[in-house]
Order: sequence, then structure tokens, then C-alpha cells
Amino acid sequence: YSYQNVDYTGKLIACSKLSEVDVVTGGEIKLSHTLRKLATTYNPELLVVLTGCAPEIIGDDVLSVSEHIEEETGIPVVPITVGGFRGSEHVGIDRALQTLIEKLAIPQEKKIESSVNIIAPFASCNPGWMGDLKWVGEVLAAMDIRINAVLCSETSASDIQRVGAAEATLLLTHNAGYTPCTVIEDRYDVPLILKDLPLPFGLHCTRQWIEALGTYFDREEKASEIIEGGEQEVVDTLRLRFIPIHWFHEHPTAIVGDLTNSIGLLDFITRELEMEPLAVCIRRATRDARPLLESVVKDLGISPVIEYDADIATVRSTLQEVRPMSVFGSLIEKHLCKEMGIKVVYRLFNPIDRVDYFNYPLMGYEGLLKILEFTINNWRNSATEGFK
Repeated sequence: YSYQNVDYTGKLIACSKLSEVDVVTGGEIKLSHTLRKLATTYNPELLVVLTGCAPEIIGDDVLSVSEHIEEETGIPVVPITVGGFRGSEHVGIDRALQTLIEKLAIPQEKKIESSVNIIAPFASCNPGWMGDLKWVGEVLAAMDIRINAVLCSETSASDIQRVGAAEATLLLTHNAGYTPCTVIEDRYDVPLILKDLPLPFGLHCTRQWIEALGTYFDREEKASEIIEGGEQEVVDTLRLRFIPIHWFHEHPTAIVGDLTNSIGLLDFITRELEMEPLAVCIRRATRDARPLLESVVKDLGISPVIEYDADIATVRSTLQEVRPMSVFGSLIEKHLCKEMGIKVVYRLFNPIDRVDYFNYPLMGYEGLLKILEFTINNWRNSATEGFK
């Protein structure tokens, strides 16, 4: 629940409760009763129907039921077909956002000057993605750029209705969201900007991301001020704290993660930490962002092994092939690397072996320091376990 930034104890989630008999005879009547009961009891602004595997497999006509209840009650009903067999959570994100936009968004008479939509900030291996969203919001506010709508985080139906009023769209993930952004652009002439740049991880990627944002909105001077202030903050912090840069110089490592975090991280550890990345294994890699990763690799002048849609077996064989001394990954990679004799695992992604009460960013300047903090502490912990 915390990963989605939602307290579900305060939310109303209903279920049509299909039984074995319903799987045989169909669940459309139960769905109709459930929606009608919700409409008459709570009079909600919006009803969203999420299908599971069973109703999709048996062919329940969820679309027709939803249309009928909407006509009967006057409440918008949005059916989203997201049976688990359709693909990963990233496929579900695309289908959900696209359906919400197509169902709810309406043409706008005029654009809101200097405004953006933010799409899919939650599609990340960073459970503190709310910190990333907050940092982006602060940068936009400093440039006097208004957030028109966030899809989705504390989002109302009216927010979705006005996505066509923005001047541009920002996609805060490389894992998903390209299809919904295309729908917004085609229907409402709201372009997706900065799509050819890595997200702002590390000094270089953060600088070019802010510069590009400032150029698009004619805020170059303000962008320069943000960059200067942020980079000075990093310098001031590291001058006073421990930064064993010699640990990283030409250190052979590998990355196992998602596209959202891995592309910028690859640039950061290569360009700024001077590490030697031998492999990049991407889990559930959308084809839209693969050229971006390959472009970054070419720009850096490196040639790591790249594996897309890498499962545990693929990760294992890749690490056996390249034999890094450390891995950026998750607790899964920690256990895998322990078997393989790789002692250091920087657990940046989906860190289920620690408790975090605050939503920390990995993007931007504070995010850079947080990545360094995790990396150095994981290295030192490995040293206490016998690694030198």
C-alpha cells in the first residue's frame, strides 16, 4: 500500500465475489448488482471496474454492463480490462491510463500557458517515488511552470478531464506510459517532451534534463540558477562528508533493475563515479525506451552486455559471464550474488530488506546524494562481512 502512496483502509473497494458457479454461468448479473448498489448507496463521482483473469477468460461482457449502468445511473463507469495474463504491471499501467484518458478527457477551448501533465510517476523500482514527484514539482514551481494534471497521484476525475489543456506532457518513467502519452498528443495536441533524454539521475542527466525543460518553456536563466544551486549543494555536502571515490574508480560492476532508474544510473556510475559497468539486465523492458538505453551506452563509449526482459536465470548466466565485483540491484540479487561469490550488492531497487519512513527521491541532487549514501553503506556493510 505504501508503494502506491494510498491508505486503502480509507478507500472504498468493492468486489463482485465470483464463485465457482459464476465462473460456469457468468458473472455479469453480479457485476450489475454490485455497480448499482455502489451507485445508489454512495453516489460516487466515478466508478472504475477492474477485471481479473476469470471474467476475461469466461468472456463476461464487462463493457456492456458498464455502459448499461452508466446510462441507468448517470455516473461515469470506466471498465479497464487488466487480466493478469495480458502482461506485466507495466502493460496494466498503459491500459489503465489509456482507458481513463479516452473515457474521461474532454477537448479544451484553450491551453493553460506554461503547464504540464505528469504521467506515471509511480512506475518505478523506487518505492519512494513520491519523493521524485515532489522534486520534479519543486523544479517546475521554481520555473513558474504549472502542473495541470498528474496521472495518477491524488488525482480527481476533473484532473483527467483537462489533460488536453496542458502545453506539454512529462513522462516520469521509462517503464510504461508511452501509449497514453501518444493518445494525449494525437487527440489534444499536447506533445510529450524530453522523451529522448534519460530521467534526471546523477549530475549530467539532471543538468541536461533541467536545461531541456528550461529551453522548451523559455526559462533558460532560471534553469541555470537551479542547476548551479543544486550542484553547489552536492559539492558542499560531499566536502563535509565521507566520499571514498577511490573505491569506485574502474571498479567492475553490473546493473539489474528497471529502465526508469537504470538508464540514468548507468550514466551516473560511468561518467561521474568512473566505474566500469560490465552488464545491464533490465526487467520487463518496454520497447519504447530501449533505443534510449542504447543511445546512452553509445554516448558513454562503453560496451556492456545488455539483456532485456531478464529473469533470474538470465541474470545469473549474465553475471557468470561477465564476473563483476559488485551489482546494483535488489534483495533478490543479494541472495543470487551470495551464491556466486559476488560480495557487494547495492540495494537501490525495491529494497524490501530495510524500512523507510520517508519518501526519498533518487532523481535530482538530493537523489544523487541518496544513491551515494546507499552505495557507500552497502559497500561498508559488505566489508564487515569479510569482503575487502
